[in-house]
Parts: sequence; structure tokens; C-alpha cells
Amino acid sequence: MMTGCFKVMERSWKFPTVTLAVVALLTAFTAKATTTKQLPAEEAPRLTGEPIMAIVSIKSQQVTLYDAKGWMLRAPVSTGTEGRETPAGIFAIVEKNEHHRSNMYDDANMPHMQRITWNGIALHGGPLPGYAASHGCVRLPYDFADNLYGKTRIGMRVIISPDDASPVDFSHSALFSPNAEYVAAAPARVGILAREAEEAARALKQAEKAAKIKARKIALKQEALRDLEQRKQRAHANLNYASKALPGAKQAKIRAEAQQERATVEAADMVLQLNTAKTELEKKIAAASAAADVVTETGLRNDESQLAAEAAQLEVKLLKASLRNLELRKQNADENMSQADMVLSAEDKAKVQTEESQPMTGAEEPELITQIENSKSDLKKKIAFAAAADTAAKDARLAHDKAKIAMQAPTSEAARIKQAYRQLEGRKQRADANLRRANMALAAA
Repeated sequence: MMTGCFKVMERSWKFPTVTLAVVALLTAFTAKATTTKQLPAEEAPRLTGEPIMAIVSIKSQQVTLYDAKGWMLRAPVSTGTEGRETPAGIFAIVEKNEHHRSNMYDDANMPHMQRITWNGIALHGGPLPGYAASHGCVRLPYDFADNLYGKTRIGMRVIISPDDASPVDFSHSALFSPNAEYVAAAPARVGILAREAEEAARALKQAEKAAKIKARKIALKQEALRDLEQRKQRAHANLNYASKALPGAKQAKIRAEAQQERATVEAADMVLQLNTAKTELEKKIAAASAAADVVTETGLRNDESQLAAEAAQLEVKLLKASLRNLELRKQNADENMSQADMVLSAEDKAKVQTEESQPMTGAEEPELITQIENSKSDLKKKIAFAAAADTAAKDARLAHDKAKIAMQAPTSEAARIKQAYRQLEGRKQRADANLRRANMALAAA
């Protein structure tokens, strides 16, 4: 029968053997927590490795961490109070949170929390009064919890014991014993394994380098493939758009052709109208030029008529002055005759008439009357001539005004024709633009 002896803390042996050793040390009930004298945190006086197990003693309110060579860290703790006892048993770290707050107890601060159950039991930093005072968790000193948080890993064993417990050496015939030859050859294999590890590391680097190169090539190919896919999608989209737009393009082509025909006919009509308007404009301009010449000639005639009328009016004024002089002389003669009639008596008047008035009657009075009649006749002629001259002047002014109106009328007609000509030019330009657009639409279709 094979027997063997081993130390449960050797790292080459796994946790089932450790569990067998520890289960024998646990009692079925959790001891009642009492006030104990707590020792300060301490560290083993040696180079320590990775912790593989932690044992919490409810009795002594202390936690001890072990690596492959023995204990490595110790620190005081504070476990659950009566009614909220920390459960004894074998657990493992299942979650870690450096800045955790309680989900059950008023958002309490639980720094460097390391959960060991899913119903609220964990290791975390907290106050240590020297006795069990928590709601079931295991409180650790704040500095110790910070230091421990960086050393542990998910899955590390945590044993909670009512009494003090520690690993012990034991042997049993059912346990495997180490192979002496294998143990003796282990140092030589270490060198071989180290070289193999180096070679494997170099091969891994080369493989990683080749994988990166291949990954870059694959990425380039994938990018090219995506580009091709996008181009394919765009081509399909353009094809669908073209298929949908083709009927509309055909109809647009038909409309453009009809529009082109209408534009051609309209352009020809506009050209004809434009030529007709140009001919009429030339005629109007010629008539306006002739009217301007007539107005100029009429203006000269009007000036001559006006001068003749002014001369006739002046002569009329002179004749009127002579007539007034003759009238005055006649009035003076009549007054003298009246005075003579009043002075002379009837007899003397007869005598005087027979003797003295014969020369007057025969010479002065008929001559004076003749002069007056001649002056009246001349005056009437001059007045008639002046009236005729005035009438001629009025007729000349009327002809001048008519000539001005005739000259202005062709000018207005010319302006109207020019405006119509500009409108026709604009319509022709728009028709040319429509014709060009129709040609472009036909070319695009």
C-alpha cells in the first residue's frame, strides 16, 4: 500500500487536499464572539509569493494569509455580531470592487470589497472596535485591505473558522506520493523547459508578427471588399434610378421635341414681325424727318408773317393818329363856326354869309371834307390790310402748331415702334433659350 506525507501548503498540490485538511478543523457551530485583545497587522520576515488561501478566525478575530511556503500576512478583523454572525465555511473570492458601497445597509462605504458569497458576505475595509461588530462581513484594517486588494485574485480560497486554524502536515495511504525520479529530474527539466519556453516565446512573437501582417492584409482586403460592395450598391441604385427615370426621360424627350417645333415656328413668326416692324419704323422715321422739315419751313414763314403783321399794326397806329388829328381840326372848325353864328345877328349873318363866307365855303370846307374822306378811306384800307395781316399771322401760327403736333406724333409713334421692337427682341431671345434647353434635353435623353 502506497503511503505518503505532504505539506498541504505546497503549491504543486491542489485545493481538494487542502480542503480535506481544513474540514477536520472546523466545528459545526459558530462560536459566540467575545472581546479579545487584537494583535497589530504583521508580515512574514521573508520574501513572500502570491497568496493562495486566507483563514479567518472568529474566535481570535484575526485573518491569516498563506502562500506556498507558509503564512505571509496577519491582521485583526471584526466579524458579524450575534444574530448577524459571519457564516463559517470554505468560500472563494467571486467579485472585487475597489470603491464599493453597500446595496443593503444605507449605501455604507465598503472600500476594497472582495465578495465571497452572493448574499452579502465580503472582506472589506472598515472600523475595528476590537470585537465582532459587523452585519456579517469581515472588516479589515483600511491599509491592510488596500494592500491585500492588489495581491488576491478571483477564485482564491477564504476559510472562515469558529476557532483558530492553520494548515498541518498529514499522510494517508489513499493519497498519491511524489515520484522520486521525477523529483530528482525536475532541476534538469527546468532548464529544458526554460529553453523550450524561450523558443516558444520567440515562436509566439514571430507568430504574432505574422498574425499582425496577415491581419493587416485581411483588413486591407476587407476594406477593398467593403469599397466594392459600396460601389456595387451605388451602381444598383443608379441602375434603379435610371430604370425609373427612363419613362420620364422619354416623355421629356417628346415634350422637348414639341417645344422645339413650337419654338422654331414662334422664332420664324417673330423674325417676320421684326422685319415688318423695322420697315414700318423706317417709314415713320422718314415721315418724321419730312414733318420736321415742314415745321422748319413753316417756322420761317411764320416769322415773316409775324414781321408783316407787326409792320401793318404800326401803320394802322399811325393812320389812327392822323385820323384823330383831322378829327380835332374838324372839331376846331365847327367850334369857330358856332361862335361866329352866335356873335352875328341874323342880318349880319346873312351879309357875312354873302360876302365873307363864300371863300370859306368854296375853298377850305370842301377841301377839309375831302381830306377827311380820303383819310377815312385810307384808314379803312389800312385797317383792312392790318386785319388781313393779323388773320395771316393767326393762320401761320395755327399751321406752326399743327406742324409741331405732326412732328411730335411721328416721334411718339417711333417710340412705340421701338418699344415693340425691343419686346420682339426679348421674345426672340426667350425663344432661342427655350430652343437651346430643348436641344439639351434631347441630348440628355
